[in-house]
Amino acid sequence: MESQIEMTVMGIYMDPKSNLPIVILRDSEGKKVLPIWIGPLEASSILLGLEKVTPPRPLTHDLLINFLKENNIKIVKIEINDLKDNTYFAKIYYKTKFRIKNIDARPSDAISLAIRTKSPVFVNNKVILNTFAPVNFAKGEMDEDFYKDYLTRMNKKDFGENVM
Repeated sequence: MESQIEMTVMGIYMDPKSNLPIVILRDSEGKKVLPIWIGPLEASSILLGLEKVTPPRPLTHDLLINFLKENNIKIVKIEINDLKDNTYFAKIYYKTKFRIKNIDARPSDAISLAIRTKSPVFVNNKVILNTFAPVNFAKGEMDEDFYKDYLTRMNKKDFGENVM
């Protein structure tokens, strides 16, 4: 079995180079960070979840969670499990009455559901190792100024300035 690292969602940043939103995941020790570029609609959904905003009518992720609750299905965890051709892949693990199953998902959707259900987010270690710019602060392997200056210094209060 491949190793997994539990990560938390730090928030959404705007990439100053591409002007696209990035969801930032970080391990509990603050040594490994995984930035995932996402679309603006997906970023909005994640932000609503992080800010615990309840819309007057359920949006797509809220609707899905309502459906799961109605059918006694619980999200156990999400896992960002692969990276192919600069595209991240995820699985949502859920528990039915009889067993645990999983389904394929986009990481942004999986993260949005995990936030709303308070489910843990795991990243397969091979994803971190194979990402286009591995971020391992413990080993000091960072070469790009963008990551050194932007990601290493971030904390939750920074999101007021850098968030979408």
